[in-house]
Amino acid sequence: MRLFTTSLRNHVYFNSYKHAGSMGSKHDDSTCSYVTHARANIIGEHTDYTGGLVLPFLLAPHLKARAILRERMSEYRFFDEDNQPYVFTRATQLDSLAIDSRVRYPFAAIRCFEHHYNIQINGIDLHITSTIHAGAGISSSAAVLVAVLGVLHRLYEMDITPDDLAILAQKCENEYLSSPCGLMDQTVIAYNDVHAALYIDFSTSRPVVRERVPVSDALKFVVIPSGITHTIAGESGYTQRVQECSRIARCIGHNRFYEITISELEKNYSLLDDDVLCRRLRHIVTENQRVRDCVIALKEHNTQKVFDLINQSHTSLSEDYQVSTQEIEMLVQAVRDAGAQSCRIMGGGFGGSVLCVLATASLDGFIEMFTQKNPSYELIV
Repeated sequence: MRLFTTSLRNHVYFNSYKHAGSMGSKHDDSTCSYVTHARANIIGEHTDYTGGLVLPFLLAPHLKARAILRERMSEYRFFDEDNQPYVFTRATQLDSLAIDSRVRYPFAAIRCFEHHYNIQINGIDLHITSTIHAGAGISSSAAVLVAVLGVLHRLYEMDITPDDLAILAQKCENEYLSSPCGLMDQTVIAYNDVHAALYIDFSTSRPVVRERVPVSDALKFVVIPSGITHTIAGESGYTQRVQECSRIARCIGHNRFYEITISELEKNYSLLDDDVLCRRLRHIVTENQRVRDCVIALKEHNTQKVFDLINQSHTSLSEDYQVSTQEIEMLVQAVRDAGAQSCRIMGGGFGGSVLCVLATASLDGFIEMFTQKNPSYELIV
């Protein structure tokens, strides 16, 4: 068993922006760094790309990007944790890199930055170290993109808001990496607020952080990676869900799913052409309501209500949105058998991690019982 300690109140890294107002004139050997964190989501899955509500927070696992301009070298050198370089030139094409290549995401971020600002980076050394597990459903890809784009803005002394940094990272993932992701991961990572969950509204073209939601000391969150790697790029189950939501929008005549109330679901079902789309819409509408209810429950310190909402979310994700797997269902049951009051699949689905929400008083007993029966799992607590 490996145990990471995380808390909304623990010390983690902060990033500050250099407000230069425009691009600076940087010289060779200029060095900057940028740190990002993994994220968890209390509730609100598959609602960001449908213009809905989410309630994410940051975890302890983190990623650090350190960049050094090497304009005279005219090559890109990416270094991993073992300090082994991957060397490319400006002639390298993103499509030539394997989908699972560890340098594909930082390379895409550099290309996106260049095209967005119409500049050319001739040479750079980029060192990336990370304790975030790729494919675990805790936003390793968004952490890479936000970190690399963030460090490039620092190198060139460019001002950027967290919202704009998140939007640029999403653009990179959507357009350069063919991943139809929403904007939740990039937003919470770019804001880097480690003291509260963020109640974020995606019903407009830009993310709106409605409020910071402190979490009671009576609650603890445990993230458990399932060991099943997932991806949202290419022809994935995640991509299929995004496409199904586009079909729903065409059938009902709009994509403002967040406006639909639970009482209005029946009349919308009549506009859809199959039961699968009805189930997808039901998840999105009820999940948005669960986010609203969870924010209220957290403010009122109603822990039992929070537990109920988390469990309802898992049922909806498993039965209506159908993003769970047999292995995930077995893990969720094992978590509940070990005494957790609530648990659900977290992230894009089809693998990744589960989120356990339990009473603080139950934490030690849960960890002991779960790890005795399931010693191979890593817990992020």
